[in-house]
Amino acid sequence: PEQPPLLVLCPNTGVGTLERDLVEAWLPRLAVVVERPTAALVLTSRCEAEARGEAALLAGVLGAKPLIQKKEGPKRVRNLYSAMAGNPDIDFDENGWFMAYCGSSLGPEEMLGAVQDIPASIKAAEGLAEVAAAADVADRKDGKSSAVFWGILDLKYDPTASQVDRVKVLETGDGRSSKFSGYGAAIKESFEKEQKLEETIKCAVLTENKKLTHDTVLDCGYAHLRPRQYLFPKVYTPDLADQVRAALSSGSRHAAAASSTLVPAAQAASGEEAAKTSGTTPSQSSGCCVLKLCNRT
Repeated sequence: PEQPPLLVLCPNTGVGTLERDLVEAWLPRLAVVVERPTAALVLTSRCEAEARGEAALLAGVLGAKPLIQKKEGPKRVRNLYSAMAGNPDIDFDENGWFMAYCGSSLGPEEMLGAVQDIPASIKAAEGLAEVAAAADVADRKDGKSSAVFWGILDLKYDPTASQVDRVKVLETGDGRSSKFSGYGAAIKESFEKEQKLEETIKCAVLTENKKLTHDTVLDCGYAHLRPRQYLFPKVYTPDLADQVRAALSSGSRHAAAASSTLVPAAQAASGEEAAKTSGTTPSQSSGCCVLKLCNRT
């Protein structure tokens, strides 16, 4: 027998406009999907008002259980892969917003009643959509959107590399403007103008410790975004340059002499000098090598 779908995607149905002909066409089909507890339903819409209508109809009328939600109900998520690439200044955008559901809290009889009485379902959804619109206005009374994290990622972009290796995340920052170039200042000014921090993620330890950052990124399955990284004791030794070269050329994830800190820049210079005396430099075998302290202590 044919297996039931695990994911159903319905882009730009227009059902969130709550127009009768669209609701009559789509509501029975959507009810069939949400009554299956194992099938995820994803809908996209063109604007905030349409997204509110979809949420009211799905969650409020059909009792659909949102997979992404906030305190007030289903969370309307801006789609970064929409026609306008999730531009927050755009009011109308093909597939610009999406919501996801799985299962329903209604029983078969309640579900059947909602599908059969389309006018009553539309009226109920319109009332819920108005309440959601008022809540959106209250949330935006200061003109700023909420955010749970503010920080900076230092990236390396190499257009000549393969698509997988083109972008590397070098380290995370705490959100202060760049100490090296000052280019980060404009980003921070834009953020403070348009965003506000609420229920923020506590990332101080992760940001301060580069080894912890590295391990966390790897543990989350994003090893392809990190350059190779190795740990060495914060003590200069005559064979330091050889150790660095060996670690980078071996491709192993762990250095022979690992510790909680990386080699300081001053000692790195001495290490490179030692490498030069042997007739080679780290760059000859591995391109470019950057040595940094693992944390500020």
